[in-house]
Formats: sequence, C-alpha cells, structure tokens
Amino acid sequence: MPLDPFTALSVAAEVVQFVDFSITIVSKGHKLAMSRTSQLQEHEHMEAAAKRLRDATRRIDLLLTASPESDADRALKTICNGCKDVSNELSNELSKLKVPAGCNYRYWKSFRQGLKSVWGKSKLEAVNERLAELRQDLTIHVSDRRFSLLEQHVKQTMKEMLGVAQTVGGYAHHFNTSINSYLFTQSALEDKSQIQRLRDEKWQATSSTIMRNLRFASIHARLDAITTAHKKTFEWIFEEYNDYTRWLQSGTGMYWIQGKAAFGKSTLMHFIATHEKTMRNLRIWSGSSSLVVLRFYFWNSGDHEQRSLTGLLRSLLFEILAGHGSAIHYVFPSEWSEFYQYNIEPQPWRLPNLQKALTAAIRYLSSDFKICFFIDGLDEYEGDHVELTSLFKKLADDHDHIKFCVSSRPWTQFDEFASNAPHLMLQDLTKDDIEAYVVDNLGKNQKMLQLSDEDPDSVHELINEIVERASGVFLWVEIVVKSLMNGLRNSDDISRLQRRLQAVPKDLENLYEHMLKGIEDFYKEDASIVFEIFRMARIDPIPERSFNIPALYRVLEADFRTATSKKIEPRSEEEYAQIKRFKAYQGLEIWLRNCCKGLLEVDVVLEDDLEVVRNELRFPPIRYMHRTVKDYLEEIPVRQHLSSFIKDPTVGSNLSFLVSDIIELKEMSP
Repeated sequence: MPLDPFTALSVAAEVVQFVDFSITIVSKGHKLAMSRTSQLQEHEHMEAAAKRLRDATRRIDLLLTASPESDADRALKTICNGCKDVSNELSNELSKLKVPAGCNYRYWKSFRQGLKSVWGKSKLEAVNERLAELRQDLTIHVSDRRFSLLEQHVKQTMKEMLGVAQTVGGYAHHFNTSINSYLFTQSALEDKSQIQRLRDEKWQATSSTIMRNLRFASIHARLDAITTAHKKTFEWIFEEYNDYTRWLQSGTGMYWIQGKAAFGKSTLMHFIATHEKTMRNLRIWSGSSSLVVLRFYFWNSGDHEQRSLTGLLRSLLFEILAGHGSAIHYVFPSEWSEFYQYNIEPQPWRLPNLQKALTAAIRYLSSDFKICFFIDGLDEYEGDHVELTSLFKKLADDHDHIKFCVSSRPWTQFDEFASNAPHLMLQDLTKDDIEAYVVDNLGKNQKMLQLSDEDPDSVHELINEIVERASGVFLWVEIVVKSLMNGLRNSDDISRLQRRLQAVPKDLENLYEHMLKGIEDFYKEDASIVFEIFRMARIDPIPERSFNIPALYRVLEADFRTATSKKIEPRSEEEYAQIKRFKAYQGLEIWLRNCCKGLLEVDVVLEDDLEVVRNELRFPPIRYMHRTVKDYLEEIPVRQHLSSFIKDPTVGSNLSFLVSDIIELKEMSP
C-alpha cells in the first residue's frame, strides 16, 4: 500500500536523521581512530579548559587561604569549589569517551566510543554549560576581587603618595616660607627705605617751611648798607693795651662799644664781627668747643623787622638753625609738630614764642658750643631799651657758654649796664682812623698831589683841619671829603677848597640844614615831595617789600583819573625787561641823587643785572644816608619847612599811594 506524502516525508526525514546520526558516529569514530590522544578534538578542548579551571581555582584557594576571610572571599571560595566539582565531573565523563590506548580492534573501539560521545553529548553539554556558568561567576568574583584589591592598592598608594605629598608639601612650605621670609625681608627693607625716604622728605619740608617763615626780606639789608671800614682803620682795637682782645679770649657777659651819632659804630661792629683776629681770639675762649658767631644790626631807618625785637630774634634764630638744622624740632616743637603731622603753616611769629625758642636754641648748643653775639645799634631799637639790655644780660648770666658784644650811643638808659661791663668810647679812639681815611681818599688824589707840590704846607694844614673839625664823626668826614673831591673835579685851588671846608657846619644838624639849602630852587618842591613820600612809606610798610625806585616811580606818576577810568593793559614778563622802562628807573636814580643832595641814597643797578631788570622787587631799597638824617628830617620844624614848597597837598599823600597800588594791580592782573 503506497505511503502518503506526509508519511513518506516523515520516513525520509527519519532516514536522513539516522543517516546524519550514523555519519556523525562514523565521523567521530574516524576522528577518534585517527587522534593521537584517543580523544575527540572538542573533548580535548573541554578537557584542557577543565584543567585550566582546576589550576585557576587551586591558585585562588591558595590566595584565599593566605589572607583574612571576608564575605566576598567566602562566596568566591564556594564558586571555586563548584568549579572543581564540575571540572572533575567533566573530566571523568570525558575520560569514559577516550579510546583505551594500545587496545586491539581500535577502529571498533573508536566507533563505539564515537557512538557513546554522540549518545552522551547532551550530558556533556549540560556539564559544560554548568562549567561555563561557574566560570562566568568566577570571572565576575575574581574581577570584583581584583577591583577590591586594586581599590585597596590604590588607597594604599594614595595614602603613601599623600604622605609623600605631605612630606614634599612640608619641604615646599618650608621652602616657600623661606622664600616668603626672604621676599618679606627684602620688601620690608625696601618699604623701610621708602618710608625713611618719605620721612626724610617730610623732615626736610618741615625744616624748610619753618626756616622760610623765620627769614624776612630785609634780614641782610642793614649789613649791605653799612660802609665798609677803610683799610688801616680800626686796627687799633686789637692792640694789646685794649681790653677788647682780653674779653674775646677769656671775658664773659657783655662788652660795650659806645659812640656818638655818626661816629662809625656800625662800621666798627661790622669790622670786628667779621675780622679774622676776632675769630682767632674767640677760638681761644671756645677751646675744644665749636664756635658760633651771630650778628644783628638794628636800623631805625629800616623796616619794622630791622628795628624790633621780633626781627632780632627771627634773625638770630635763622642764623643758628641754618647751621644746626637738627635743632629745629627742638627749638620749635609746636610749629614742627603742626606742620610735620598736619601741614599747618606756622602762624605769624609771636614775641613770647620767639623768646622761648631762642632760650631753647641756646640750651641746645650748651654742651658742645660757645656762642658770641654781636648786636649793633641798641639805640636804634624801637622798643624799651632797658628791657632789651636786661634780656641780653639775663641770657649771659644764665648761660656761661654765651656772651654779647653790643654797641649804642652813650645814652643814660644804657649807663647802668655799660658802666659795669668792659667798654670803650669810640670818639676817643677814631682820630687816627679819620686821618688815615682823609689821606687815602683826598691826599692821594692826583689833583691834590699837584696842589701839594705847589703848596705842601697849605695841603697839610687843610687835612689837619678836616680831622680836627670832624671831632670823631666819620659821617661828617665822608660828606666833607665828597664835597672837596667835587671841588677838585671843578679845578678848585687850595683857597677855594678851604672855603668849601669852612662852609660846612661842624655839627650834623647844621650840616643837614646846609645840604637842604644847597638844593636848587627848581628842585625844592620835588625834593620835599620825595622826602614826604619816603617818610609815609616807612610809617606802614608792606611786609616783605622794600620801597625802591620802581615804587617811587609809580607814586610820582600816580594819576587818579588814569587809575580809575583808563583801561591799563597787564604788562607781560617781557615788558618788565624792556630797556625803555629800565632807563626810566635809571634816570630816576640820577634825579634822586641830584634832587636830594645825597640825603637819600640808592645803589646803582646796571643793565646787565637781568635778575633786577626783570623783577622790580629786586631793585635795591631807597634809604637815608644815615640814621641821623631821618631824625633831622622828621623834626617838626623841618617837616613844616619842606611842606611849604609843596603846592598840591594830595601829591605824596595816602591818595598817591592808593592810586599807585590800583595801577600796579591793573598791570599785574591777567
């Protein structure tokens, strides 16, 4: 009976399956027969894998036994045991499938073993799968173990590295500390140097400020105006018979030089205060101590500071501190502190503060210095003369390292002090000096020498008469000699010169009256105006400013209408230097000398003195020929006489000064 297709197909599939199974058996039997190990190749691989697994688990066992057991280690050990069991089981099953070595009927055995391998394949695969699962678990646990160990190793390494880092950090910190310490030290040194430099600058600025405020514009004006002693004059003061030298070498307290007006006291004081013989004798007194010599010349014809105690103290303190700058903060502690800390400028000087400062300066120099003061013209001081003299005496009595040499007229206010101190009367000692002056200035004139050749006795008699009539008054001699020199320039013979001499009054007041009468009628009003302007300029002088030729020029040219209505353009710096304007000033200088007959004096300014040309404040001040001239011109009868020549009373008045100031402000304003 024929088979249906599905049955035939089923039978065919079974046949194919059997044939495939048979082929597999035959193939495996053939492979077994041909194998050198009597084992199939895949079985060899399984056997090798099982062996490697057993070796690995054995090594893991050894590692686990050597280290403390943890939960992870116990799990890993369980897996290893499972691996060992399965690998042993796999090895046992595989050994059953081997063809025994050396047996007969090898092909039959091989076929049989092949049949077994086919029939036991599923069992082997199941064991192999279990083995694979265990191997995977083992791999995971080993990896975990490795990561755990790696983590521990990393932690240990990090710990060691941290220790190394800390050690290195310690070294680095120490190194950085050393560097920072060095840099800090260097920076500190630089900062200290910078701070010290700033302190020095502030110190210098403070010192300069105080010194600038101490100084005043006319501080040396009187000295510049004093006539320089003629050569060969006053040398007698250093002779051994004179007690001046002894006082310089060993004296104390005060030495007093007295002389009548115009006897040359200031010239003598200037002479001895700067003479090398004075310095040499004073160094004997100072011994091992340093010598300090201070000078001040009162001047009644000067500004306020030149005739006041304030001016005296400011001048003396300025001279002391100019040579001993380190004493400034000690002498002026309040003023120093206010400027050094707060930049507060010193206030106008008050007399008590200056007196206290001078005492402090003297005390500061007490240990290593000897100080000698030369103070000229105590009679020209505008305050109480007894108080001034008492101040000097007290300072000298309180401090044995200082002493005073002073000069004055022989007034009764000074008698008590002068009589108890070593002193000299100048009028008793200047006759030879006057004779030397007359001989050198008049007797050696070329025209006078010609007259001496013609009539030597008359010339000798003329010189002797000048000396006798002078009565020790140097100023009188200077005026007379100037008059006789003018006569020689006019070719006067000896008789005309004698008449000139006889016309000069012996006393100074009559001499000044004689000089006023000698002013030409044409100039009498101009001279009277100038005398009045100069007198008023000294009543209320502008601080730190002298009355000079430019100032006189503006007052003389002052016009009220011009000052108030006309627009005056400011003068530029170049215009100040214009020769045209300067020549106007020069012309006024010449006019002043001729108009006033020498009673007012002013130093000549040359065109090449550019500093003076460009700056009007640098023009030298106008001054009286002598203090006695001021005294004479300020006498009421003399003033009344002079004012009678002035037609316009507003000229030379306060109005003229106001107009002058307005014009000056307009010229200075930008």
